[in-house]
Formats: sequence, structure tokens, C-alpha cells
Amino acid sequence: MPVVAIILICIGCALILAGFVYLGVVIVRLIRAARAVGIKNMDDGQIVVRKAEGLEPRFRRLERNQTALMDSLQKLSEETSKLTYLKDELDKAAWHITSLKK
Repeated sequence: MPVVAIILICIGCALILAGFVYLGVVIVRLIRAARAVGIKNMDDGQIVVRKAEGLEPRFRRLERNQTALMDSLQKLSEETSKLTYLKDELDKAAWHITSLKK
């Protein structure tokens, strides 16, 4: 029984160490990505965060505008379909008149 407990403790420690290694790899990748963007220190990071937060109202306004545009395009499409139908009906009705002219 003590041998099983020791093995389980070793497996648990190995899993914890693997978790720390994975966390270290993620942090190193994050630091490299930040440096590639031009963030050298925490102040630069805070400036980027503030700018990103300032973009949120713009994105919301853009989303509202896109929704309004989508609705307008849908209405325009419906009107175009109606006009096409009416044109076709007019062509059908006027066919007899245009055939007499020839």
C-alpha cells in the first residue's frame, strides 16, 4: 500500500511540473508576441489596453450601422423583386400591343 501511495505522489508531482512547464511556454510565447507588436514594458501594455477599450464604442456604433444597412438592403431587395414582377406582368400584358405594331 505505501508503494502505491508513493507512486501516486510521484505522478501528481510530475503532473504539477508538467503544468508549470506548459504555463512557462505560454508566458514566453505571450512575451514574444508582445515584443513583436512593440510592447516593451507594462506602461506600453496599459496604453494598448486603454486604446482597445476606447475602440469598443466605435465597434458598437459600427455594428448598429451594419444592422441598419442590412435592413435597408433587405427592403431594397424586396422592392426590386416587386418591380421585376410588375415589369414582367406589364410585358405580358403589352405583348399583344407590341405584336400588332410589327
